Amino acid sequence: MRALCSPHGICDRREKGMSLVELIVIIAIVSVMGAVAIPRLNQSVLSLSTATQTLLGSIRMARADAVSRGTRYRVILGSDSYTVQRLQRNEDGEWVPAAVSEEVEFPPGISLSIVDGDGVIEFSTRGLVVPPPDEEVAQIEQISIHDSRDGDTKYFAVWPSGQVLEGEI
Repeated sequence: MRALCSPHGICDRREKGMSLVELIVIIAIVSVMGAVAIPRLNQSVLSLSTATQTLLGSIRMARADAVSRGTRYRVILGSDSYTVQRLQRNEDGEWVPAAVSEEVEFPPGISLSIVDGDGVIEFSTRGLVVPPPDEEVAQIEQISIHDSRDGDTKYFAVWPSGQVLEGEI
């Protein structure tokens, strides 16, 4: 806003700047614009890199939770999503999924492939990968994530020690 001045150069300071009402109107307009724009943001804008880092973060968090909480965690990988489960012992001493699971879907165009392994990563209370029931030793789980929009692919592996490494093996 421009201050009103007399021909003699004396300005009325009360008119300088914005009034409280004008400021509130501007804040209201910006808030409405933000409320309209936020729902339009969705997971389709996630890139391959972001989807990969989100998955790696979930796997690493499952391992850390298994160690810190003293219970097993399982990550089940699918072609277009993955599920993180907290496990608990039942009356027979078997580890079964607790009531709450977290399922995360990949953005459109992003898909996951199991290069080597069975797509199930279960962490013991010591942070080690639990071998499948029919095997004595856990194998390296090798995974690729592919973006069909640009043809890019990222690779990572989960070692029996629980360590997660990015890059092709």
